[in-house]
Amino acid sequence: MKIFIWIGYKAGGYEQRTLGFAKFLKRRHPDFDITLGFYESRHEQFGEFKQVVLPYIFSWKKIIGFNNLFNAFRPALGTKFLDQFDMVYGKLWHKTKAVKMMRVAGDNDMTILTTWYARLAYFKILLPMDKVFFRRMDAVVSASPDATKFLYRIGCKNVIESLNFVDTTLFFPMKKAKKPFEVLYVGSGDPRKNLVNLQKAVNELGSEYTLTTIGVNNWVSRDQLRRFYNACDVVVVPSYFESFCNVVLEAMACSKPLVVSRGVTASRLVEPFVTLCDTDVASIKKAISDVKRDYDKRVKLASTGCDYVVKNFSEDGILNKECQGVLSFVRSKVD
Repeated sequence: MKIFIWIGYKAGGYEQRTLGFAKFLKRRHPDFDITLGFYESRHEQFGEFKQVVLPYIFSWKKIIGFNNLFNAFRPALGTKFLDQFDMVYGKLWHKTKAVKMMRVAGDNDMTILTTWYARLAYFKILLPMDKVFFRRMDAVVSASPDATKFLYRIGCKNVIESLNFVDTTLFFPMKKAKKPFEVLYVGSGDPRKNLVNLQKAVNELGSEYTLTTIGVNNWVSRDQLRRFYNACDVVVVPSYFESFCNVVLEAMACSKPLVVSRGVTASRLVEPFVTLCDTDVASIKKAISDVKRDYDKRVKLASTGCDYVVKNFSEDGILNKECQGVLSFVRSKVD
């Protein structure tokens, strides 16, 4: 079977999840001919795959999301190119004989953006276009219950229900050296992530608390990321909105106490094991101080949450079921 999978940036959670899907397919079906698509450059660590590389259309970070929209129309990914494959996985507009699929992580109607121009661009241009893309797919993979409801609500007919996952062979608990109470933030500097309010909250808590940020200006390897998770006392995800947020699963797999805002889709899947907060400074501050005050209790809760994630969100378990659904659908169309 010939398959094309568009990855894009490589660094983000959505892209890492799609890469995991590609690697799982290749591992389970080594005879499959799989091509990956990236922006900017080839990646030698994925040498077992053929690769297609396209330049960015927009490099300004504030409008970088438009790359994915306009990428869907690029001639390099047009009908002539796509028709050679049995399945195409990604947001692509062109008509093709290949079975077209993509993945949706959450309810995009719930997206919260902090600037007027971002809201205008997203809700007037990007989201309406996305909904057309979703409906044009032969099938859509849903990575959360929120996404499933969203897809059926906008008229998608073939939804393959799945979940996001975490590589529990990479993210796992390690012994932590004692130190001042360390708060860890993992994510970009996008205003939607609400880092500014987290910084204010930690500053107001005083000198007994420290904040470490990963991903704003310092992307690290996944092995290094595991070490940061295990070195901290609590992981905080204060985002106004996240369509899923793999940081939640990674932190839980490392058995870390976790503070998560109610705007994060993943929080609704693991609510019994995390401390919920709102997105204002006072709520974030209170949640962090509550974790510190009842730390032994929160550590035990995190251990239970770790067991839950390993059982229900491990990469092999999720992808085995998902790939069966995807391949069964593709074969029914190809045959």
